[in-house]
Amino acid sequence: MMNGIAALCRYLLEDPDLNLEIKGNVYVGYFPPDKVQDGPMKSVVIRGTGGSPDSRLHTIEQQPIEIVSIAASYLEAMVVDLAVCQVLKDLDRKAVSGVLLHNAQIAGGASQAPNAETGWPECKRQAVLRFDEREVEDGTV
Repeated sequence: MMNGIAALCRYLLEDPDLNLEIKGNVYVGYFPPDKVQDGPMKSVVIRGTGGSPDSRLHTIEQQPIEIVSIAASYLEAMVVDLAVCQVLKDLDRKAVSGVLLHNAQIAGGASQAPNAETGWPECKRQAVLRFDEREVEDGTV
């Protein structure tokens, strides 16, 4: 079974408007070192933060995540960040790769700084991803 963060990345790749912006560049954990040589590109990195998922709500996990939007300029990174936020706001009980994603709650505004792995401009923000720990079939809710 895929974990919630990997399923969220697949969900982001399924959004046609966001994918038009980032051209399939969604990664789990970090920006791939072998792609740095290609130069700045619009990308999204999703990382788990804050320890283990909280599963006090029966089978629903609450995973703190960090959303990192990377681009050639801070303006482009902000545009990517806002597009990701809109996709996350629209998330409402979607089965992806055997994981039922319930929703994602954005937890504040974005901060801007050079990306630690690439040195490129990034916008970074926090969110909480809620997903079901039980395996489901895609297309079911």
